[in-house]
Amino acid sequence: MEPTNSTQDDFRVLSTAETAAILRKNKRTLDNWRSLGRGPAYIKLNKRDIGYLYPDVVSYIRKHRIEPQG
Repeated sequence: MEPTNSTQDDFRVLSTAETAAILRKNKRTLDNWRSLGRGPAYIKLNKRDIGYLYPDVVSYIRKHRIEPQG
């Protein structure tokens, strides 16, 4: 088995409410985004529960970062 550089945060699962708070959005916004195929990647923990891996939320934020040009 090869060594890995993963950290505990790589496997940290956030709830929809936690993710919404990080993104400064309403929980219902994330529900809507999922139905539209938008927003950060998510995982289905069971039939009702949705989770978001912390690195996926960070990646989503980075993708939407805009660097000023001047």
